[in-house]
Amino acid sequence: MRAFAKLNLSLAVGPAIEGGPKKGFHPIASLFAPIDLADEVEVIAGASGLDVAWASDAPRPTPIDWSAETDLAMRALAALEARVGCDPGVGLNVGLRVRKRIPVGGGVGGGSSDAAATLIAVNEACGLGLSRAELRAIGATLGSDVPFFVDDDDPPRASIVTGLGDSIDRVEVSFTERLSPVLIIPRFGCPTGEVYRVFDRAPTRGVDEARVRRGDPDDLFNDLQSAAELVRPELRAIRHDAGVACGARAHLTGSGSCLFVLVATASAGACASHLAAALPGCVIVPARFVV
Repeated sequence: MRAFAKLNLSLAVGPAIEGGPKKGFHPIASLFAPIDLADEVEVIAGASGLDVAWASDAPRPTPIDWSAETDLAMRALAALEARVGCDPGVGLNVGLRVRKRIPVGGGVGGGSSDAAATLIAVNEACGLGLSRAELRAIGATLGSDVPFFVDDDDPPRASIVTGLGDSIDRVEVSFTERLSPVLIIPRFGCPTGEVYRVFDRAPTRGVDEARVRRGDPDDLFNDLQSAAELVRPELRAIRHDAGVACGARAHLTGSGSCLFVLVATASAGACASHLAAALPGCVIVPARFVV
């Protein structure tokens, strides 16, 4: 099953919640859109464990330095086994093979998408009979972005995501038919927790959901951009040079480090060539929206 990356076309972030069980969490409003850069998740009958590696055409391979127990795909499998009441140590008698293309630490949802693809694929392969709504509920226990990728349709549709990532409103984005993103992948990732800690030093006053919902391609924004550029100052220069190279604004997705430029689809190839020449330290990936 393909596990698609996503872009935060716009991202509004509010101040951290000050008390209660959600203390420290941040309310958001974001326009999520899936793109055709994708990992692949395969369910292997009669196997066990996790085989994870970079695909041969992955744009930015990095060390796979996390354990199988912490991998979101394996955590999704374990959550499904717990949901259906498998006997301890027996499980569903399947293993996972993941071939990655989505960069780690890029703000494009690779781990969350892998988890969602695992929930859907294992549910189908093992005949568990769980609804997509039930899979979304399981996904929410794994990470706030996971339910977005578990749509009632495949592939997932663009959405306005609000609250703490728990409210998903599927929408049509008109400009995805004429504009395409060109993805800029720096050689480094951005640690999400550190970006939010910097953001908390000078947070926004609230969540501008109305601006997100307008979905104006000329007014895309990301409230985490300034914080990410303080954590990784190189991002500011990359964003500036990308804008000069393509004559269009470069936008941060998620908490970074990946950026994207939106251009007319017919111009995407030329824009990618200009970006590659201007940003030799980055990998440039022309992409398409998944619709």
